[in-house]
Amino acid sequence: MVATPIFMLVALAVIMAGTAAVAIAELALGAPRSALEERRRSELRQRAPFEQRAAKELRERLLLDLARQRAVRRDLEGDREGGSRDAALLRDIERAEQATRNEIAQVEMWIGLDR
Repeated sequence: MVATPIFMLVALAVIMAGTAAVAIAELALGAPRSALEERRRSELRQRAPFEQRAAKELRERLLLDLARQRAVRRDLEGDREGGSRDAALLRDIERAEQATRNEIAQVEMWIGLDR
């Protein structure tokens, strides 16, 4: 039997309860990362200003985060029946996207890709 992370089970339960947009948005915004992933990102953030390889790996991870955030935002924007709850989630997603874009810009400066 394969162990399923608890956040996936909770998201599935919420989706089955009829609030799919909320569950998906919450996963995109604050999906609990494994302790190993958090340690790796912390290590990359410390090394990225000085090591090209670390900066490039961090950039790739951030670009994946941004792609997930954008996909969830598009899904929520397509579902206009959500009302104020979806509007609040959209604001949260937009803030998360902006923070991710800012971090990507910083990392790209370290890599030498600043535009």
